[in-house]
Amino acid sequence: MTALLSFHFGLTSVVYLACLSQQLTQGANSFLVGSAIVFFDLAILGWCWTQILQKKLIALVLVVIVLKYAFLIAVIDWALSDSRLSSAWICGGLASIVPTVLLFAWWQNRRQSPDQIQNGSESE
Repeated sequence: MTALLSFHFGLTSVVYLACLSQQLTQGANSFLVGSAIVFFDLAILGWCWTQILQKKLIALVLVVIVLKYAFLIAVIDWALSDSRLSSAWICGGLASIVPTVLLFAWWQNRRQSPDQIQNGSESE
């Protein structure tokens, strides 16, 4: 999960700096808000799954998940209704998880040796 968060942080930084270089300050800030929402959502989700898989404090984890989604909805509603932020750029920031996951999957696939890939396909 840490590597996925690192990929997301890197992608967000590149897009943010590209927007600033084009003097799209409102777009850059809006994209950063959307990406930050996704980043913190992934971080909390990663912590929750770690706790669930370790079978620790299941009730607490379920409460955190419910509160996480309630908070997520409230923050997205606030961000989309704020006139200083661009809704399209916020949605772009929220959708930044898609290229992040695709790049992460590609990177993980390249890290495997051809023997691991071949053995994995034979066992299916």
